[in-house]
Amino acid sequence: MMRWMVLALFFCLVVRPTLASGISIPRQEEDVRPVEARVSSVTDTLIYIDLGMAGGVAQGDRAVVYPEGEPSVQAVVRSVTRHHARIELFEPVEGLSLGTRCDVFLKKSKLPSPQAASEAEPVPPQVVRPEASREPMRRLPEHPGWSRPPDDWSPDGSLLAEANSIAARERPLDWDAHWTLSGSFTESRLTGKRQSLSARSNFGWTARNAFGRGGEFELDASAYHRSSDEGGGFEEDQSRLRLNRLNYVLGGRRGEPTRYEFGRFVQHEMPEFGRLDGVEWGHRLESGRRVGFSAGHMPGLDDTLGSGEDWQVALNFSDGLEETRDLDWRGGYQKTWHAGRSDRDLFLLGARWSPRMGESLAATAWIDWYASDDGPKAEGPELTRLNLYASHNLDPGSGLRLHHSRSRRPFVLRQQFDLPAEDVNLGGTVQRTSLSHWRRLDAEHLLNARLEYWRDEQDDGLRGELGHEWVGLLPRDADLAATLTGTEGSFSKLLALRLDVRTFHGDSFWQVGWQISRVVEGTLVGDGAPIWQHDLRASLNRRLSDGWSLSLNLDLGFGEDQDNRRLGFHLGRRF
Repeated sequence: MMRWMVLALFFCLVVRPTLASGISIPRQEEDVRPVEARVSSVTDTLIYIDLGMAGGVAQGDRAVVYPEGEPSVQAVVRSVTRHHARIELFEPVEGLSLGTRCDVFLKKSKLPSPQAASEAEPVPPQVVRPEASREPMRRLPEHPGWSRPPDDWSPDGSLLAEANSIAARERPLDWDAHWTLSGSFTESRLTGKRQSLSARSNFGWTARNAFGRGGEFELDASAYHRSSDEGGGFEEDQSRLRLNRLNYVLGGRRGEPTRYEFGRFVQHEMPEFGRLDGVEWGHRLESGRRVGFSAGHMPGLDDTLGSGEDWQVALNFSDGLEETRDLDWRGGYQKTWHAGRSDRDLFLLGARWSPRMGESLAATAWIDWYASDDGPKAEGPELTRLNLYASHNLDPGSGLRLHHSRSRRPFVLRQQFDLPAEDVNLGGTVQRTSLSHWRRLDAEHLLNARLEYWRDEQDDGLRGELGHEWVGLLPRDADLAATLTGTEGSFSKLLALRLDVRTFHGDSFWQVGWQISRVVEGTLVGDGAPIWQHDLRASLNRRLSDGWSLSLNLDLGFGEDQDNRRLGFHLGRRF
C-alpha cells in the first residue's frame, strides 16, 4: 500500500504539474569550462570544496565529483564563501575521502585571471545565502597595481578577447595549506551502555611553481584514533597514520599539451582506476583528443593505504572531455597483477552528450574480460558495472534527473570486498533506478521530489521523497524545509517526516532538524507492531578570525528501540 501512496504523491505533485507547464529549454550561448577543485570536508549529504567566490564559483553552478574507484557523481553548488563552496551530490557516495577531485563548470566570463588570482590580497570569507543575500556584501579591497604595462589593445579588436597570461614557470612561488582537527563522542544505552571516542587530524599543503618549472606539489596526510567500549569488558583502540597524497604535477595547462604526474595520487584521466604509487602521462593532440598512460603500485585497500601486492598498467584515450557541449567519449584499459600473478583485465568505456547548459546524458560501463583460469567466471567479457545519468531542464526554474546503476561483483585476486567467501554471491546483480525533480515555484518556494526503485537477488523496494523549502519564511531570515519520506521493502517499511530550520547570521550558519519516523519490521509470518522513533540534530558553523573555522554538531536519537547520542566538532585553519 505504501508503495502506491508514494507513486500517487509523486504523480500528483510533480509529474502532472510538469506536463501541464510544457517544455521550454533556453539555449545556452556561452561556453563553460571545468575548473578543478578538491574536497576539503565531508558530511552525511554534503561536501565542501576548496574553491569559492575568489575562483569564480557561484550558487547554482554544476559540478562533477570523481570518487576513487567509483563512477563520477553529478552535483550542484548550494552556497559559497570566499574560498569554499558547499556541494550537494545527486547520488549518495560511500567512503568519499578528503582530497577527492571535483570539477566545477564555470562560464568563460567568470574564470579568474591567473595573474589577478595570484596577486590579489587574501580576503576573509563572506558567507552567502543559497538565495540572494539580504545583507549587503562586504566591500572588497582595491585591486593591486598591475605588475607590467597593459597590452597594446586595438580599438577594432574583440571586447572579450583573452588576455595574455604569465606562463606558469614565470610566476613566483605560491603556496597554501590547511589543517583540520575533528572528533566525536557517541553513546548508546539501548542494550547496555556502549561508548566510542574518535579523533582525526588532517594536513594538506600545495605549492605552485615549487621548483621553478611551473609544476604543482601536493601533500595530504591524516592521523586517526578511535577508542570504544562495547560493554561486557570488551574494549578496542585503533590508531593509524595515512599518507593520502604526495605528488608532483607538471604541465597540462594552456599552451602545455603534455601532463606528467608522479608520486601517490588518484589517477587524473581515469579516477575509476583508483589510487596509484607511480607515474601518469597524458598528452593532448592537435585535434583536441587526449591519450594517456599510467604505471605503478596499487596501495592496499585498508584504512592505512599500506603496501600491498598489486601492480598495474593502464592506457586511456578521450575526445573533448574539456568541453561540455555536443558528444564526447573516453575509454581505458587496466591490467593488474596480484603477488606476481595475472589478475584483472578491465575495460572502461564512457560517453557524454551535452547539447546545452543543464542538459546532459552520460553513460559509463565497466567490462571485465576473464580468461579460462579465472575461477568460477565464464571465459570472455562480462558487464560488471553500468552507470547511466540524464538531466533535462524543463524551464529556467525546474528540471529532471534520471539515474540508473547496475553492478555485479567481479572475480579478482585482489580483495576488493571484505565479505566471507560463503556470503559472496558471484552471480548476484544489484540494480538501482531513481528519478528526481526540482521546481522553483517563486523566489521563496522550492519543491524537490525523488522516486527510487532498487532490486537485488533477495529483495526489492521503493523509496519516495517529497520536500518543500521556504526561503526567509521565519524571523531573522531563517529558512524552513519539510521532507516526507516513504520506503517499502519485503521486510521493512518506513514513513518519516523531517523539519529543518537554517539561517545565516553574520559569520555563522545555524541548522536544527527534527525527524519522526514510523518503522515496521516484517518477518516470514507477518509484519510486527509499528515503532515510533525521533531524531534531533543541531549544528553550528562559524567563521573565526585569521582563517579559522569551527563547526559543532549534536545528534540525539530516542523513542522505541533507540537511545543514542553523538557530539562532534570540526576545527579548521587555512594558511
